[in-house]
Amino acid sequence: MALTKSARLEAIDVLRGLVMVIMALDHTRDFFSNASRTIAYAFEKYSG
Repeated sequence: MALTKSARLEAIDVLRGLVMVIMALDHTRDFFSNASRTIAYAFEKYSG
């Protein structure tokens, strides 16, 4: 089964888009998990 050039490029675009969404979710998870640890550390350090 041979794919046409436009179908192949469309498949690559879909794959790239999926990878970008996964990377965005991963970076968001990292940002919020690091932020919560930093806030907890600040409360421990300056609470007394």
